[in-house]
Amino acid sequence: MGTYHLIIGFIGEGLITAIVITAIAKSRPDLLEDSFTARPDRHKKEIKETHA
Repeated sequence: MGTYHLIIGFIGEGLITAIVITAIAKSRPDLLEDSFTARPDRHKKEIKETHA
């Protein structure tokens, strides 16, 4: 019985997470734009420029 609860929990949590991320991506794509693109050097340059 515990195995069924575990499987249902994983599916439920995954589904809820997917729905939340999709809703955020549609309503506020600016929050996720850096998460999907690999541009680590850009942030380092911005920090150095502001503190220089």
